[in-house]
This record gives sequence, structure tokens and C-alpha cells, in this order.
Amino acid sequence: MRVTCQPSISQWQPALDGGRDRGDLALLLESTPINEGVPIRVDRLLATGHQPLLWHPGIAAKDLAMVAAAQRFEAGVLHLVVDHDVLDTIQLQLPRQDGDRLGVHTVQLVPHNPAVPVGCQDAVDPAQVIATIREAAEQLGSALAVELTPILDACAALKPCRTLAEQLAQLTAILLRPCTGLVPLLFSGSFGGFAPFDNMVDEMVRDAARCAKCYNHALSGSDPMAAVKLRIDRNRVELPLWLLHDNEPRKRVFVETSASQPTLSAGDGNPIESGRLAPRAMLLSVIMRRLCCDLFIHGMGGQHYDLAAERWWRSWSGTPLAPTAVVSADLMLPFDAPLADGSQLDRALWWQHHLPHNLDRAFKLDGADVVRKRDLLARMNDDRDRCRRAHAYAELHAINRRLVDAHPQPLRDAGAAVDNARAGLANRGIALKRDWCFALYPPSQLRRLAATLAEA
Repeated sequence: MRVTCQPSISQWQPALDGGRDRGDLALLLESTPINEGVPIRVDRLLATGHQPLLWHPGIAAKDLAMVAAAQRFEAGVLHLVVDHDVLDTIQLQLPRQDGDRLGVHTVQLVPHNPAVPVGCQDAVDPAQVIATIREAAEQLGSALAVELTPILDACAALKPCRTLAEQLAQLTAILLRPCTGLVPLLFSGSFGGFAPFDNMVDEMVRDAARCAKCYNHALSGSDPMAAVKLRIDRNRVELPLWLLHDNEPRKRVFVETSASQPTLSAGDGNPIESGRLAPRAMLLSVIMRRLCCDLFIHGMGGQHYDLAAERWWRSWSGTPLAPTAVVSADLMLPFDAPLADGSQLDRALWWQHHLPHNLDRAFKLDGADVVRKRDLLARMNDDRDRCRRAHAYAELHAINRRLVDAHPQPLRDAGAAVDNARAGLANRGIALKRDWCFALYPPSQLRRLAATLAEA
């Protein structure tokens, strides 16, 4: 297990000492049906978040660390569900083991449109998901290397949801609940009507050109997000927002600046008269750190765009943002299978090639053939007669063949070692995978991870 926690949890408390009035946020969370019965505290607040997926332990570690810190410092917790993102696929990878060979079986969990945000797609029938998982388990049979009961039980426990994103978020919350308890969920596509967000949008509309220029300047040429700079035209400026409609692809948002009163429009130039607005990545980071928490916990990837977001906000607004922490973890599933690296395969291949010619020396054999071989080796280098040397080489090979025929087991063992090394090398990439769904790991591993993070 490898854990990253920077800074350590013991250093998070100062961020929580001020306490803030977040009544609007409390109303938003309380009005979200999925949070019914979940305790909500917003005055001292830790937050993290991710897309609605079946996360790997490195992502789940953020929630585990958040809950551990909240318990230590008597604070509230919040998980942001980035439901306005599009997902290429919604799948579950399962490890399989056939004898000594490991493999990966991929299950497509639900049908979905990869061009439409998951928060804009209709919920699916949980019974279909359960049937899909059970079919995969039956197909794998005894080769299935993990226990699927927790995921099946969580699917069966799903409450009615409006969107696919809500279902995935609820499923993950149920699976993580034994380690985290009840955690309120905030959906990124639900900020419309949230007064602090609406005020921020109004401010961007009034100062669109400078806002966009500062945004683009914050994205350096080496930044992975540099390709998504905002468009700035003479009478039109793009804002870091998406326009969302149910079951439709998201659209870019612009400010039309030619009229006396700036107005919002979609990418096609038509005024925005329906739908809801959602923040793009950098603005979402600002919203969370400005409006929704006292400390935000990123993973290894989120910290990179967050630096650009901070540069943008500092240059445009100048108002402070809540501090951040970075938490991640590498956890591997425990497999009982041979593992090898390239050097082990090289050694096994060398031994397999070396042994047929050196069986007598490798195993200290004796007998007439061994004595004759030593004699030939001792004399043949001094003999300059090409004919006699050729006969000596032929006799050496014949002796080696007889020794191999008389002692076949070492050669069989050497061949088996090569096969094992090849299998071990193929297994290595699978055994070292860190991105299996966290619910596939033994509960004891997750409890150890939670305890390790609590002490970080």
C-alpha cells in the first residue's frame, strides 16, 4: 500500500477554525432528494469530489481521508458529484484467474450516450445492471477472482433516481458507506438557482472580456488544459460555463456584448431561454473553494488544473480561495499467481539455452561420457587440424544429447521456468493494476487504508 497525503491531516485544522455561514448551500443540499436522512453541516466543511464512476481506491482515499479529518476536527463533509461531465464508457473491469494466468474481463454496465453528460441522461433499471453483472459472473465461473456480492447488494438497495449520474453516485455512496458513513452529495449540474453561483455568473457577464483574458492567461502553453482556452471576439466572449438540457450534448456559453445589455447565448448564437448552467472545470474548482468548503481535497490529477484555476481567480477577482490538500493511494488486489519481470524471463531463457550444453557441469555429473567430454574440451583448442576439430565438435554434441536423454528432468524444469516467467511477466501488469473498483478489494484492505489515512 502506498499513500499520499499532502499536507498531513494534522495540518488541516487551521483551515476549519474560522467557520462560515453557508445557509444557501445548506438549503441546496437539503433540497436534493438523495440527501434525505443524511446529516448536513456546513459551517466547518471539508469537501472532495469526482465524476460518478465506480472509483478505484486512489479516488476513494479522498473520501476516507475527508471523513477521518472531519471526525478528528468536528467538521462537516461534502462530496461533489461532477455530473455535467461526459463519460466515454461506464464499465466494471473484473479480474479473472485461469490456473496461473491472470486476465481482465470488462463488463459494460449500462447503455449510455457518451456525447451527453451523465447528469442529463435518464436513470436505468437497476435490475438490468444486476442481470448484466450476474451474467458476467456466470460466464467467468470459477475463474472470477473477486467477490461481487457487495456490488450486487448495493445495486439492489438503490432508491429511485432521476438521472444516471444520481444512480451511479448513490451506488458508490452505498458501497463506501461502511468506511465513511453517510456523506451529503452535491451535484455540479444543480448550481442553477444557487444564489452565490448566480451572483458569480452575473459578475462574469458584466466583466466578460477581462474575465476571459485572465482565464486564458492562466493557462500556460504547457498546461494540459491550454487547448480549451475561451474564445474572445469583438462582440462575443465565451465564459467558462456549460449549458445543459436533458438528453442533449452540453453547449458552450457566450456573452453577446454588442447590445446595451450583455446577454447570454449558446454556441449557435441563440439567446439562452431554457436549460441550466454548469461550471467548467476551473470555475468548478473556484466555486468549491470559494463558496462550498473550508478545505478541498484533490487527487493526483485535480491538483494540476486547480493551480491554473487559482492563477485565474487571483488575477481576475483577487478574492481568496480555501486551501487544498492532495490525497491518493495505490492498492493492489491480492492474487495467488506467479509474477516476474523482464530480467527474470531473461535469466530463465538463458538457463534453458545454456543447460543442454552444460548439463554435466551444472549438475556435477560423472561417467564415461563426462570423462570423454572433458578430454575433448581440454585438447581440441590445441588441435589445428580442421577435420579432427570438426569430428570433436560432432562428438561433443552427441555426448550432450546422450546426457540430456539420460537426464530429462532438468530440461523439463528449465522449460517450465521459462513458461512460468512468461506467465509471470504477463500477470505482472494485471497484478499491479491500481484501478480496480474499490468494492472489489477485500474489506480488510479498505479498513487498513482508512486507518492509515486517519494516522497520516
